[in-house]
Amino acid sequence: MSAPTRPGALGLAAYAGIGAGLVHLAVVHEHLQEWLAAGIFFIFLGAAQVVWGVASFAAGRVLVPRTAVLVSLGTVVLWVVSRTSGLPVGPEAFEPEAVGRADVLSCVLELVTVAGVALGVRRVRTRESSPRRSVAALAAAAALVAVLTTPALAASGSEEGDHMPGMSAEQQP
Repeated sequence: MSAPTRPGALGLAAYAGIGAGLVHLAVVHEHLQEWLAAGIFFIFLGAAQVVWGVASFAAGRVLVPRTAVLVSLGTVVLWVVSRTSGLPVGPEAFEPEAVGRADVLSCVLELVTVAGVALGVRRVRTRESSPRRSVAALAAAAALVAVLTTPALAASGSEEGDHMPGMSAEQQP
């Protein structure tokens, strides 16, 4: 018999992974217009995150936890580099990009995924939590991800993209 896990943390990781994937998929069109390779990267990244989150949630355990952590942390590192020194490839190589709401939210969801995986796969030394408590934790996690993700998804379709209201990309901090 396997050791008990923390279903709330696992659910949070899965929901956060789905949320990050949806944010990435929401900005595919924008990235395809900038650079085909970037758009394709976002398609694969977003789809992989959504599929991983749904499959992990359905399985009741984190699937390929090390891969999930590496992809999430790698995405955050890639974002930090793209906002500080610029990526070394592409049409705007070594030009830092503006920080936007959608990409900050995505990074937060990536880090929540990592934390959820880390907490969820640790062995529980006490008795397992009650089903009622697990359902409440999963519902809270789903609500949190929905509340955080919805504005970013809505912003990605606006004329302003994922930039702050009233500011162009050039005016971003």
